[in-house]
Amino acid sequence: MEFGYKKLSANIFTIPLIIALVVCVQPIFMGYPMGHDWIFELVRIVEYHDALSSGQGLPFWGGNLYQGFGSPIFVFYAPLYVACTSLLMMAGIPVTVAAIAVLVFFTMLAAVGMTCLVREIIGRDKPKADAAAQVAAAVFVLAPYFLANMLIRNASAEFVALCLSPYPLWGLVLIYKGNHRGLPVLAVSFSLLILAHNLTGLTMAAVLSVVIFLQFYRKPVESFQAVIAILFALGLSCWFWLSALGLKAHVRIDEMTQGKFDFHNNFTPIGEMFNYGGLFAIGWLIPMLLLISVVALVRDRKNTALASLLAAGLVFVFLQTDMSTLIWENVPLLSLFQFPWRMLGPLSLVVALMSGLLFHKYLSHWRFSKSIIIMLVVANAIPLMLTYEPLSIEHQQFIAASLNPQGVSQQKLHATVLDEYLPSTANKLVSERVPAGIVILPRSIPAIVQWESNTNIYFEVETNRPGVLHVARWYFPGWRVTVDGVEQRVRINQYGAVQIDIPVGRHYVQLWLTQPALRQWGVWISAITVILFILFLLTGRRFWNVNKEV
Repeated sequence: MEFGYKKLSANIFTIPLIIALVVCVQPIFMGYPMGHDWIFELVRIVEYHDALSSGQGLPFWGGNLYQGFGSPIFVFYAPLYVACTSLLMMAGIPVTVAAIAVLVFFTMLAAVGMTCLVREIIGRDKPKADAAAQVAAAVFVLAPYFLANMLIRNASAEFVALCLSPYPLWGLVLIYKGNHRGLPVLAVSFSLLILAHNLTGLTMAAVLSVVIFLQFYRKPVESFQAVIAILFALGLSCWFWLSALGLKAHVRIDEMTQGKFDFHNNFTPIGEMFNYGGLFAIGWLIPMLLLISVVALVRDRKNTALASLLAAGLVFVFLQTDMSTLIWENVPLLSLFQFPWRMLGPLSLVVALMSGLLFHKYLSHWRFSKSIIIMLVVANAIPLMLTYEPLSIEHQQFIAASLNPQGVSQQKLHATVLDEYLPSTANKLVSERVPAGIVILPRSIPAIVQWESNTNIYFEVETNRPGVLHVARWYFPGWRVTVDGVEQRVRINQYGAVQIDIPVGRHYVQLWLTQPALRQWGVWISAITVILFILFLLTGRRFWNVNKEV
């Protein structure tokens, strides 16, 4: 593999990939983790797969949720993990096997990304730089919070985003060093990270902005490239985030910040953070590395890279304590993180980078130092790995029998802990009392269904006086209806469901759900961005070389 002025041997990835596989040994051989949100995770996958199979294109509607009334969950829930798993299911792979395969793939991708990032930061000093990169990769994929997302929390969307997080920084470093490959690496990886997890995308946007502001101010051409790459990333992912932001008033996002999900109730005492007693305890490794970095900076005050990482690490620690309450209360969107300990994700990334730089400077010349450090990192991860528990036989039987589109509706399974993706006008009690179908309320007009799916219904009605037809689908922007081929306005009834006006006589009615207008605009913007991005890749290198020569 060639990246700019040096070559990366495939051997550099051997140890990181082996460690990544070791991290995944438990789910590979013992089964899908029975963590906090295992059922919600699998329901989301089944719903996305059903939406994909039914021809939604870019799925946005979970049609079996709320007993068949549906939910626009995939307008708002970042789709990368469920999409990858659903594609494997299209090949006939069982849901849990597909889910584990995707976790394994992204774990390996995380190890490769961190290796490339640290190797690029350090530069030419082989083999010491290779060893430092391998140590950093081990620290990253064995970080307790990294493991907790996969094995304990079932927070697979956040896990995938964390796995991708080294790549935008790698692209930024490549740009800084004048490598033309940096722009596409940053653009593609940042767009994928946005599609992986909303909150991690916001965090990475802040990190990239700070790095560009602090490090690129003397490099106008490289600064411009970095900004262009970020704009490309926003354009490539626009099909998702534009509608997610623009339509949030149509669902109950505010429920994400209430009660036990209010960040005020979830700050972590320092003593509980740096031990092994709780789920989000991270052990002794991170505080030790932070302390070593302080000592190293006392001896070498010109090490700006290490100083920047230490400052970032301390900020992420500070944001987990109640001393940062004022920041959480006043920074827009920060309250949506719900749990300040989510900052352990970027903290794990920062600490892995610090470990690589410290190892390269102080330990890389010692024999066996790499092996010793990796063994210590493994020891730090073992307490959390021992808390892993696979799905029981009973749960596996339930999945085989009921975890399918019909089962999601009939068993009244949920895709999230809360009802944050329930349309804001919907009366949830109606969906719990009334079976899914066409007519849901008294005095409705009898309907003969000719054809029906979650997002498309064709039926025949006959009435001797004007009336209304109440349909067992929650109203959301995008529903359309025709009566005898003539399009009419879709109305919303007092329960938040779709209502159709029916004139006297016999009529043929078709009701169907299209992508919301904002999603359609986002798709067009992303399509145009893809074309511009390809053209830029074909001509951009010549443009930057000309500017450098000038």
